[in-house]
Parts: sequence; structure tokens; C-alpha cells
Amino acid sequence: DRMNDCQRKVASLSYEISSKKDEIKRAEAAPPPVIQPLPADKSKALRVLFFAYMPTLFRELARMSFTAQQQLLPKNWTVFCGGPDGDAKCNVYDEVKVAPKLSWISHYNVRQHSIYHSPSSVRKGADGSVSLVISSGNVPEEKIIGPRHIDNFTSPSDGVWHPDQLNP
Repeated sequence: DRMNDCQRKVASLSYEISSKKDEIKRAEAAPPPVIQPLPADKSKALRVLFFAYMPTLFRELARMSFTAQQQLLPKNWTVFCGGPDGDAKCNVYDEVKVAPKLSWISHYNVRQHSIYHSPSSVRKGADGSVSLVISSGNVPEEKIIGPRHIDNFTSPSDGVWHPDQLNP
């Protein structure tokens, strides 16, 4: 009987030790990274904010400017414009179209929400007829941002990513 009591006590203590190890492991894990909605560089951040909150008159002027530029395109979409002699046909639309990219405003709106912000008020920017897109670069996966263990944090910027590498 005493042997069974000791075995139960050992099993109980083993479970408690295992639970404490798991608890310590979770406590030492790095907190979720912070993906900032705006670049750290002030001039880049101001460019994004301008497009997010562009005054209505500027939005209309930008739309009209692009409409005017479109009027300068040839009416026939397929014209002689390519090849070494200029006599190969090319599709003008294919030459001037822009591949859809991630919108800065979309990134800005999604990344404003953070568990670290208090209060969690969010300002929503809006794309207009003319929008600012991210032409190169990608937002990294959260799992590769910052250290994995709390002992490896050495500065306030560890675990914080700014989109300065994303080019408009």
C-alpha cells in the first residue's frame, strides 16, 4: 500500500514538473511581432498618409489627369510599334497596363490593429481613382520577424518590422 502511495505521488509530481516546464516554455516565448502600418522614414510615411487621406479635389484632379493621359493613347489597340524595323504589331494595352499589386492603403488599414495599441481606435484610409501600390517587396511572415526567445531581445526595435523596404 505504501508503495502505491509513493508511485502515485511520483506520478503526480512528474505531471506537475511537466506542467511547469510547459508553462515556463510558453512564458519565455517571444511575443507576437509588430508589423507597423507605416514606414519608419517620415517622408515615405507622409506619402502613404497623403494617398490615404487625399482631399477630394486632389482625387478628382488625379482622376482627370489620368483620363486625359488615356486619351493620348492610340485608338487602335493593336498597332505597328515593335520589332527592329518598327513594323511588328504590338498590343498597346498590354504595353501600358499595370499588374495589380498590394495597395499601400490596404496594408495600412490591415496593420493598424494591434494587441499592443491602447485604445484600439483605427483610422481607415481609402484608395481613390488613383492609388499608391507597393511595386516591389513583400511583407514578411510573422514567424520570421524578431527573436523566438525573450532572452534574445536586445533592443526596443527587436520584433518590430517597418515597411520601409516596400517601394511605392
